[in-house]
Amino acid sequence: MNAFSRDGFRIDVGLMIMRAPIFLHMRDPDIELLKLRSEVMNEYYCDFKKYVAEYGEVSKLNESLFAENSYASKMNLDNYPTHEYTDPETGKVHSYCAASKNFTKVDPNCKDWRSIHYAAEDRTYFIVRNKYTHEWQFPAGELFMGQSFLRGKQNLFVDISGGSWRVKYSGSLPQVHTMRDLTVAEREVKEYQHLKGVRTYFFHAHHWRGLTELAIREEMVDKLHYDDFAWVPKRKMNEFFTRDYHDIFANACTTR
Repeated sequence: MNAFSRDGFRIDVGLMIMRAPIFLHMRDPDIELLKLRSEVMNEYYCDFKKYVAEYGEVSKLNESLFAENSYASKMNLDNYPTHEYTDPETGKVHSYCAASKNFTKVDPNCKDWRSIHYAAEDRTYFIVRNKYTHEWQFPAGELFMGQSFLRGKQNLFVDISGGSWRVKYSGSLPQVHTMRDLTVAEREVKEYQHLKGVRTYFFHAHHWRGLTELAIREEMVDKLHYDDFAWVPKRKMNEFFTRDYHDIFANACTTR
């Protein structure tokens, strides 16, 4: 059973999944400050490795509960080369990692807005296309009675990704709140006939690991309401969103 508000709205939960800028834009004074800090740190650097032996077996302790689990690896496989591209100026072939966010391991000439490398100088947001209305939006899903917003966010992301990639949720407070009327199909549902509309709370999340894709699996065809996705910076959102939808989310998104 869906969660409802006291004023007669169905409660939904949404995600604003973002990827931080890969290539940073810095002013000359900022660069000089970083160089100065680096010189100072190198001058007063202390190598603690030579003191480790003094602690004996204490330094070898591993308190991780998964230390003996060979399947629990923290290795970031996103930084292993998966593709190649040719430098148009030199003609040299370079390799890059399709799921990496390290500036030395990405495709700097990426033009595919489905790639996480697209618009690498900006912060990009994961948006999806509704397969019924063919309009672009942030992913959103239903919240059910007894569920917390955290559980709702997790369920929504599993429905979208199928567990093939990972995000980190940031903060427990919603960043955007929207209200809309019920769709024609929703008005035909008996449990919704007394409702005024749908109230959706959108939360921030950050891409963590994995190559992004939609969970378009046979068992998810009826449940998943989206048929395409994109990673879009704020400056390009007006090319995807409708005017009204863009105006709602523009102030909640950042360029860097």
